[in-house]
Amino acid sequence: MCPCCNRGRLYDSEEQKLLQFTGKAPIDVTRYRKQVLRCSSCFLTVSSRSKIVKWTSSARSSIVLQKTHGMPFHRLAKLQSLCGVPVSPSTLWGQCFDLWNEAGSYIYNELLEMADKCTFFNIDDTGAKILGIAKSEEQSGISKGKRQRKSSRTTTICTTTAQDEKLVLYITSSNHAGENIGHLLGKE
Repeated sequence: MCPCCNRGRLYDSEEQKLLQFTGKAPIDVTRYRKQVLRCSSCFLTVSSRSKIVKWTSSARSSIVLQKTHGMPFHRLAKLQSLCGVPVSPSTLWGQCFDLWNEAGSYIYNELLEMADKCTFFNIDDTGAKILGIAKSEEQSGISKGKRQRKSSRTTTICTTTAQDEKLVLYITSSNHAGENIGHLLGKE
């Protein structure tokens, strides 16, 4: 019966869609408790053999997405702490590095091979600062005036494959665009 008029009957009508937004940290943590049994006589400890993956693919992907969209590791670590899930910047960097070694480098090398088969390229250089290069030159005692390369660059290479797939590659090093494209095409 209708609660308003007490005469009509209620029937199914069009559904209403409701949205609820909740906030959470970019990386969530779930704590598991594992039961451990100990012998009162010999003090042997026994536990179940179940194992969990400490860093899931989704957590690593979240770190990489945050980093590639402009959030430095120290800022992401601060955000994680504010959300009650502290993770150090060095741990975040380590997870990105491990993901690069496990999958990213293979994907990047495959993209380089795909670009090698292309015939038309758009290339651009943008200045970039690589702290590792500057530090190694300082440690080796090379003065600023005698450095072979005074700056480092990010070379952007845009191309289209024969299957009409667009590729955009970024190479950051002390080489300029001509050298980077030469390495890509196997000319050097």
